[in-house]
Formats: sequence, structure tokens, C-alpha cells
Amino acid sequence: PPDEVVRRDRQWNYLDSPLNLIPIPHAPTPTFGEVTPRPQVWHRGDTFFPVLLNGNITVHGPSNYILQKAISRYETLIGSCTKLSTHPRRYIPREFNDVEVDRNLTRMAQRYLRSAQFKLSYPEYYSAGFLEKHFSQFPNYLVSVNSKMAISQIHLGVRRLGGSWPNAEMNESYLLIAVPSGIKILAEEVWGAIRGLETLSQLLWCSPSGSKIFINQTFIRDYPSFPYRGLHLDTSRHYISKHKILMNLELFSFRSKKWTLRFELQHEVCFFSGFAFAFKMTKEVQLEWRRFMQPPVGLIK
Repeated sequence: PPDEVVRRDRQWNYLDSPLNLIPIPHAPTPTFGEVTPRPQVWHRGDTFFPVLLNGNITVHGPSNYILQKAISRYETLIGSCTKLSTHPRRYIPREFNDVEVDRNLTRMAQRYLRSAQFKLSYPEYYSAGFLEKHFSQFPNYLVSVNSKMAISQIHLGVRRLGGSWPNAEMNESYLLIAVPSGIKILAEEVWGAIRGLETLSQLLWCSPSGSKIFINQTFIRDYPSFPYRGLHLDTSRHYISKHKILMNLELFSFRSKKWTLRFELQHEVCFFSGFAFAFKMTKEVQLEWRRFMQPPVGLIK
């Protein structure tokens, strides 16, 4: 029975008797607040902080319309728990309900927010002071003080604009730090800033009830292992439902950090055979076919 399953020493066991534990074969543990693909340098502490974001992403340095659209997207995304990872219930005793879990997580996070510090063994560039020196070079940058209740500001620094369009030579490197003093992302170009925002959206996680947002104490220095990263979506040779196409497009833009999409809607052979088929349709069937096809195509656009 489920009530006789316990977790001890990081292992799930069947409780056969008070003194007899039968180990359960290991199964994948759901993660939360993890980053994919894994950053080049990633240090994550056990301490975590409450986050209260209401569209407070401040850009320092040059920007373009692509970065502004990305900021608008991520402000909406990280402002709620709709698409953020969630702390699983499997780590929580069953006698606690979601309200009690939220209260305990918030109490712990606020305690960490007032006292957490990075380990002294970390190199200098892992400290908040290192990024603070670079941000102080941006005009109109003011050191913001978070409340004692939650982190409420994200500072996004961009050194230079880079190309007007993504290319294989663009610089996608960035630094990200999440400490009690705030969340800061420093990128060489706007493309690194967009990649850093995506990483931030993966670092944030929610309480089981979906009402509170947290982030672990983190330092990340990242750049792509491969400059060219793309996805080929072939709907001309393979049947893919509208739902799956939309899922792939969402993963492409949101999670995979790719920047080249080859979306093959129709192959030449399929194109001509499709027209031959259309010519044999009656007028009523053609009208019905167009009525069926137009809304999904318009939605995918």
C-alpha cells in the first residue's frame, strides 16, 4: 500500500516492518529549477530565496526589437507558475497540505534571503561584487535594494548590440548570478541576454500549490558548445498533428535554445500530387477542405 512506502537515506523503501526496509528500484526523480542544456559553469547552493516579479526586468546597455519582444515574453512567463517547474509533492510528508508547505517554504526562503552568503572558496568572479563592478559602468545604473521579503528586481546588462539578426558568429555568452542582493545577467551581446533569460526561466521554480516562486542561490557562466543549433520539422513526409507542431515550436523557442528552424510544409512531389488531388474534388469538398485547413495554418503562423 502507498502508506507503507517511506524515503530514508535518499532511497525509497517498502516498510515491511518497523525494522525491515525493502529498497525500491531507482526511478528517475523529477527535477525542478534545473537548466537544459547544462551550462558550462554552474554552481548552485542549497539555499533558496522568494521571488516576486511583476514585469521588473531592467535593461542596461544597447537593445533591439528582438530583445524587447523576448523581455515581454519572459516577463509574462516568469510572473506566474503556468510554465515554470514545480517542487514535487513526493519529497513532502503527506500530513502537510499545500498551504502549510507554502508557508514553510516561504519562511525558510526569507530566512535564507537575510543571511545567505556564497562560499568563500569560490573565485572572485563568482561573487555579486564582480558583476556589480561591471554594472556600475552602465549609465543610469542604480543599485537597487530588494525588500527583506523577496527578490523583486532583475538587471540585464548588455555590452554591445551585435548583429541585427542571429548568425553563426554571434556571441551568446553570459553570466548569471542569483543572490540575496538580486538577480543579474551580464551578456556580451543581445543574443547572450536572450539565452540568459531562458536560463533564468528554467532556474525559477514554484511551490506545490503554484502560488509562490523561488530561486536557488546560483552562479552560471555559459556559452553554447555548438554555434549552429537547429531543428528540422518535416510535415511534408510525415503526418504531425497541429498539437505536436505547436509543442515543437514552443520547445524550439522556449526550451532548446536553438536559433535555426527548417519547417518543411510541403515537398515538391507532395505539392504537385496535392494539386492533382484538389482538381478532382467537387466544389463542395474543396470548400470544406479549405475551411478545415485555414484555422490550423493561421494558428501556426
